[in-house]
Amino acid sequence: MGGDGGAEPVIHFVFVHGASHGAWCWYKLTTLLETAGFKATSVDLTGAGISLTDSNTVFDSDQYNRPLYSLLSALPPSHKVILVGHSIGGGSVTDALCKFTNKISMAIYLAASMVRPGSTPSPHLSSNMHADAGEEEIWEFTYGEGKDKSPTGVIMKQQFIRQYYYNQSPLELKTKDCTNVGFVQHRVE
Repeated sequence: MGGDGGAEPVIHFVFVHGASHGAWCWYKLTTLLETAGFKATSVDLTGAGISLTDSNTVFDSDQYNRPLYSLLSALPPSHKVILVGHSIGGGSVTDALCKFTNKISMAIYLAASMVRPGSTPSPHLSSNMHADAGEEEIWEFTYGEGKDKSPTGVIMKQQFIRQYYYNQSPLELKTKDCTNVGFVQHRVE
């Protein structure tokens, strides 16, 4: 991993969250890595985590990934990162790999699909996607472009978060408030 010139190279991890999450979900891992001497950064993608952007106004991957692109653009010329994407964050990793090949030394897809550039990061995100039967029981879909269009956002209903996301986490984490995270409609043209 390139450093910033004359300094000893530092291994820098950059973490990208999945749906219904934000940078906050990496806090334990980033703390452990920093304590071990690594650099660790996590980002809130547009409309996720503490981002003030309404996820229903995010309609393309470049807009969704803008915070990640800004972070990678601001790195010193010789600095490279290990980019880690979870779940739908795999699509963001792929997009970043295409745009910042000289800034990424390794990409890790953690329970994420390795998708082709320009494709959707999940079968749930096709341009014709609508909530499948039974999915509205677990997920709350939002339709920023109208009910007759594909969903523009999704969040897991509170009563299912512990069961599906955090079933192996300590009980004190079960009250973690998940922020509504929009998923981007990767338009296939």
